[in-house]
Amino acid sequence: MTLYMFDFSKYKTILIWVGVIVILFFAYSYFFVKKDTTASGPSVLVVNKASVSDEERNMLQLLADMQSIRLDTSILQDNAFLNLQDFSVPLQDEPRGRTNPFAPIGNTGAASVSQSTSSPSTTKKGI
Repeated sequence: MTLYMFDFSKYKTILIWVGVIVILFFAYSYFFVKKDTTASGPSVLVVNKASVSDEERNMLQLLADMQSIRLDTSILQDNAFLNLQDFSVPLQDEPRGRTNPFAPIGNTGAASVSQSTSSPSTTKKGI
């Protein structure tokens, strides 16, 4: 009884490329293909789909998704929450800095900045 043995070493690179292509196809279909996500609840707003842009359609879908959000407020009645203490420290007024922090030191106004500017090319240092 002879079994035909398939030699994978001959077709190794072809099989790797086929595997990479299959993985890329599934990744593309998972991340980039839009799924049909229709709201299961009653529709509150009827919109002509021909006149709606993609951005508006995304916003309407987001609003429909937000309607299904339900918050559990029972934690606000829990004793652990009611016994919490506030340890915040009130902030005190601190002295303010200069009105223009970019003005040269000794000058406080914006007008003095334009008068005291000097370019580095006009000053020469002795060599």
